[in-house]
Amino acid sequence: MLIKRDDRPVVAALLAVVFAILLTIRVSSPENVPPEKNATHNQANDIGGEIIAWLMDWNSDRSIAFLTGLIALIGYFQWRHFRVTERAYLKMSHITPKKEDAGTPKPEVVEQALMWIGPDTCTFQVTYEVKNHGRTPARVTATGTAYEVLDVDEKVTDTGWDPVAEDDRTEAFLVCNDRFEFDDDETITLEEKIACEGGKKILIVSGFVDYIDQFGVRHRSGYARRWLPGDRTRNNLIFTDEHPGMNYDRERTRREGLDWD
Repeated sequence: MLIKRDDRPVVAALLAVVFAILLTIRVSSPENVPPEKNATHNQANDIGGEIIAWLMDWNSDRSIAFLTGLIALIGYFQWRHFRVTERAYLKMSHITPKKEDAGTPKPEVVEQALMWIGPDTCTFQVTYEVKNHGRTPARVTATGTAYEVLDVDEKVTDTGWDPVAEDDRTEAFLVCNDRFEFDDDETITLEEKIACEGGKKILIVSGFVDYIDQFGVRHRSGYARRWLPGDRTRNNLIFTDEHPGMNYDRERTRREGLDWD
């Protein structure tokens, strides 16, 4: 169904109005009224007043104009719905290492989504993925990542990535289900790492991807996860309430990003 669910009542009402108008014109035309009912017909016209007179006074030009406008309006609703359902949807996420095959000895160090580079280091690495979950191609123009160390009860929202750094400029063309990966290393202080491991602080990793869909609309997709301390959980980057609104897909406002020139 090409008509969006929320638009169906509007379209149905418009079609009902057109049907009522055409039916009124058809029934009220003199050739469709029996001679014995002409008096009643004339009386109904008088009672109907200007509305009935206006409906009966329709000429072909006015009818064509009205129906053309109606078709254009329905076409607009269908095109808007088509853009939503058929456009590209790019999403940033992280790569979670797979489990070992059955019968394979468990490794001493379990590979995790967020890995510390060495046992005594404060540098971590995350492998990110950008994938097109939509139905049409899109052009990626920028990607970026960051991190924040917060108090346990501190909330963080997406304050924007602009101005986007020139280093975040990315060129990629993704068709449906196409994707690419990239690694990012970040370093925190030893005090921050100890506080996060002890539950006194939390570590949030975040990112974004700017892209242009096949209809020329510019979008930004946001990503954020919280690090879950521990050395045995593979997917140690989880959703939490500390970053409301940082996982999204929205249209960009003018001049957001690097692809307006």
